[in-house]
Amino acid sequence: MEFGIFAARRSSSRQRCCIEICRSRSDKNLNLRYHTFPKENESFVSVINSFGRVEKVDRCKAWKEACKLKQVTRSTRICSLHFSRDDYILPDVHTTRRHLKKTAIPKHNLINQEALKNCEIGKMNKTRSDQSEEENDENLEEDEEMIVPEEHDISCENEDVIDVKTEILLTDKNKEDPSLIKLTDIETTEESSKTVENIPVIPPLNQIYFAISPSFITPTVVPPKSVKDAQMQVNTDDIVPKFTRFITSDSELKVATGIESFAVLNKIAKIVKTSNDYKFEQTSSRMNTRDRIIMTSIWLKQDLSYSFLSVMFKEYSAHRCQQVISNMINVLAECLKDIGSKQVHRFNKKKQIFRVFETKIPTRLASIVDNITIVISAILNLNTSSDDDDDSDKDKDK
Repeated sequence: MEFGIFAARRSSSRQRCCIEICRSRSDKNLNLRYHTFPKENESFVSVINSFGRVEKVDRCKAWKEACKLKQVTRSTRICSLHFSRDDYILPDVHTTRRHLKKTAIPKHNLINQEALKNCEIGKMNKTRSDQSEEENDENLEEDEEMIVPEEHDISCENEDVIDVKTEILLTDKNKEDPSLIKLTDIETTEESSKTVENIPVIPPLNQIYFAISPSFITPTVVPPKSVKDAQMQVNTDDIVPKFTRFITSDSELKVATGIESFAVLNKIAKIVKTSNDYKFEQTSSRMNTRDRIIMTSIWLKQDLSYSFLSVMFKEYSAHRCQQVISNMINVLAECLKDIGSKQVHRFNKKKQIFRVFETKIPTRLASIVDNITIVISAILNLNTSSDDDDDSDKDKDK
């Protein structure tokens, strides 16, 4: 991977890179270039979100997230070490200034916050484990001191009979284990003073606390420390789905836009794309061709205000929605003029399903009235042709 390293040039400024681990300066690293952050809402890029889906976001926001910055100023700079040569326009051509592509995002030599966090957590866990081992060793030493009693506590002047009462108090789980034996009232005499075999093994000292008295020993098992599972909550309020995703069937599309089916919609979108060289499919465009056609058709069918359209389509403001619709009507009229010139039967009656004709056309839209008529007639012609195709398919099936 080749980073953005170019021919050296002199620089009188002392610009620094905003990345914390990068110490490049314009007056020392002469073979690097320094770039300002893009303006907010100026351009958009496609990125993969945490759900693995491609999403269009503000380019400035994408740069901030990549550099782990909350705020940037006009003097904030990032050096070319964090970009590849492919991110530049004509990187092999000798020039004094270098320009990044509109889709370039810093993705090299950045701070890996997740790795640093995991490293800190590992150090904390190691420190805690060392402390717990030291505490266990101290407890073990204390237990050994408590276990060894003084001679006069357990000795008896009468050597013939020694009464030892031992009671082992275990948990319910250990009581169910048949391998553990409960010993009570073991009497030993001179005749049975030999070594007793098959004596149960006492659990390790670091797991049992002994309370010793002259008459009996009572071991108590220390319960393990409780561990709680950590929970993580993901906030998905920032991901807002588009309005066009809620239109899922042909009937819903017809009610909203007046277009008969998705097949007709895709046909119109294909004609517009090829006629305009995929102008609206670029990454800098907030709405693609298909969404623009749907918004324009909804305005023609429902005669909604631009303010309400800006609520439905959150990509643009009310004023911008008006500009997009006016431009899209001219584009559709130019692309569909051959289809719209063929008037359908009873056009004057069928066009009333588009409510835009029920109200008086505003003066500012008087110049596009003819184009509106062409667009609506083209949609009606395409709807009629799709109905005829469906009828012919049914006849073939019969």
